[in-house]
Amino acid sequence: SLPTGDMKMTGWKASLDFEQFDRMYFPTRGWAAQLSWFESPGSNYARADADLRGAYAFGGTVFNARLRYTGSPRGNLPVYDAGTLGGFLNLTAYAPAQIIADEIRYLGVRGEQIIGRLPLGLRGDMRIGIALEAARVGSRFTESNRVGLLDSAALYVGGETPFGPAYVGFGYSTSGVSNLFLFIGTP
Repeated sequence: SLPTGDMKMTGWKASLDFEQFDRMYFPTRGWAAQLSWFESPGSNYARADADLRGAYAFGGTVFNARLRYTGSPRGNLPVYDAGTLGGFLNLTAYAPAQIIADEIRYLGVRGEQIIGRLPLGLRGDMRIGIALEAARVGSRFTESNRVGLLDSAALYVGGETPFGPAYVGFGYSTSGVSNLFLFIGTP
């Protein structure tokens, strides 16, 4: 089990956030880039994060890609500030934050077919999608027996609703892990 307790840390953080998507949760076109750096001289580590996303539609078919990195250019990330994987479109076959590590390199691609629009002039559409994901993880705090490339494939139905994103689906990994999920609301 992971340690618990209170921790006080100091440092500074710089971040850049660019976003050009046409929709917040299920975009049909656009891109986003989130870059950040946290420096904690007192705790003797630094954390770098990069999250790049893109979406493009061909008619009623939407393709999305995501590339993500979390790591410690200096020192080691403590467990309370480590990177995580797991949850919908973040290595879907795993539970949210099931994988906690010092370094994460993630790639996800997905294809979605728009199968309907919300009625009564409400904004949004419903889609059926498939996602293929892979990650390399270094210095793990959890799931330390899993070595090499982690993978996940997911099949889902979802979209944006007046209540936020809603989706239901199933994720599976060749390592034998699977996840059935239902979500309604804002993350």
